[in-house]
Amino acid sequence: MNQLFKALHHLYSKKILHRDIKDANILVDSALNLKLGDFGSSRDLSEGHSDVDVSTFPGEEIDPRLSSILKNLTDEVTTLAYRPPELILGSFEYGPEVDMWSAACVFAGLLSNTHGLRNPIFPGEEKEDQLKLICELCGTPDETNWPGAKDIDFYQRLGSLKACNRRVREVFRKFDTEALDLLDKMLVLNPTKRISAEDALRDIYFRGLPSIESSKRKREGDPLEKSPREKRSSPSQISNSSITKQAMDLSPVTEALAVKSFDKIADICDNLMLQVSSEGISFHDDWPYAIHLLGHLYVDDCDSARSLWEEIPSSVKESKPEVVAAWAIGQKLCTRDYADVYEAIRGYDWSQETKDMVAAFSEKGGFSF
Repeated sequence: MNQLFKALHHLYSKKILHRDIKDANILVDSALNLKLGDFGSSRDLSEGHSDVDVSTFPGEEIDPRLSSILKNLTDEVTTLAYRPPELILGSFEYGPEVDMWSAACVFAGLLSNTHGLRNPIFPGEEKEDQLKLICELCGTPDETNWPGAKDIDFYQRLGSLKACNRRVREVFRKFDTEALDLLDKMLVLNPTKRISAEDALRDIYFRGLPSIESSKRKREGDPLEKSPREKRSSPSQISNSSITKQAMDLSPVTEALAVKSFDKIADICDNLMLQVSSEGISFHDDWPYAIHLLGHLYVDDCDSARSLWEEIPSSVKESKPEVVAAWAIGQKLCTRDYADVYEAIRGYDWSQETKDMVAAFSEKGGFSF
């Protein structure tokens, strides 16, 4: 999370909103370096005004030109499970705080995995359902906890919902106290009161890690400079330590395959990869990369599949031909070479674990198998 907040802080210093922070767009390489992917929904706030100041946003003192830009943004961004309440209610005026809500969903998901809870924390299928889940956890928006909320276009969507009290601390009571304190500051209904990436980096949860200022001095402003804590578990430096002996729990993947919930495979794998990476577990040799790639392709997410392929260590590609075979399908799909997808599918003797998924993928896409 420290690296994620540094990445977001860096984006905001460059006047960029990501607007689609989610597990699938957070990549971790073999040295546990975090990278943000998929900037298809991002927005440059400066729009040609290089001197626009976004350093105070969220806040009261905002550059007038930035204020004008922020009042004309679309609300149809961010994957629904990670979408903040102001976007669901139709607000066209927002800033970096939308990404912080999404980051909170990622953070809660990581902690929830550790405690055996369900992911994602807001698994709504429609906007109204998503809003209901948010209210049940964070309370119902009103003039007390969110002044001005009633002026947002679709505030009436709340009319059919039962009034709820905030239950973040109750629901996540098993979390580490400092982690829960930080999460509580992120899952705030009122966007102007939601903690910023910069303030999150200074939170007590990251006590002992280098500050933003020390990171800038050390790497001339590189926001992704890792702390000693984050550097502790590079797979290339691990031998027979206790970290390598930790077992990965891939049962959610196995269960999804067993019931043929192939549309959920990508999200499950993304969540698990982020979790094991954050725990310092060396996972690349045993990771189900072929299934992970096929999961992204099954839901037509070529960008995520390509990003995953680029992060797979060459040693894995050389030793696991099924991974290469899975990406061969991806290459054809991503270049829209549909005629050769059939050949890519037929050209490999798929393992029992992937055979049903490949067959379902073929049927879904109209490819013979």
